[in-house]
Formats: sequence, structure tokens, C-alpha cells
Amino acid sequence: MKLAPDYWSVIAEDERTATLVALFTGFMDIGEPCDERDDANTIRDEHAALIPCALVGMRKLALMREDKKPALRAMQTGKTGRNAAGA
Repeated sequence: MKLAPDYWSVIAEDERTATLVALFTGFMDIGEPCDERDDANTIRDEHAALIPCALVGMRKLALMREDKKPALRAMQTGKTGRNAAGA
């Protein structure tokens, strides 16, 4: 994925993907002090817990944007375990 402002602006403004981008905004250092809410650390902890799932979602977005359907299908294929149907 690229860190191009045009690309990220579109993702941040789309209601389907805005949450993915919002997860990371709480961890950005803008170089200036700011007033934080009393529950800012709790919110950061909750968002940090969502990052692994968000990364998978962002990777899927990148694959869709790049029209890499085989790689996207491979990500969607579940792991086959010993209890899988037909095993």
C-alpha cells in the first residue's frame, strides 16, 4: 500500500473504511501538545487491540485496488484442519 495522501483521503472519507484509518490516528504524533479526554488511554488500548484485524482488512483493500484476485482468494481460504468436512 502506498502512503499517498490522495489514496488515504479517499479511504478515510469512505464510511466502509474510515474505521480502519481511524484506528491509527490516535497513535500519530503531530508534534504539538493537545488536550486529551480522560479516557484517552482506554480508547488507545481498545484501538490497539483492533490493529491486527485492521491490518488484514487494509491488505485486502490493497489487493482489491490492485486487482490481485488470486491473492485475495488465498487470504479468504480458511485453514483446513483435521475436523474439516470431507476429511
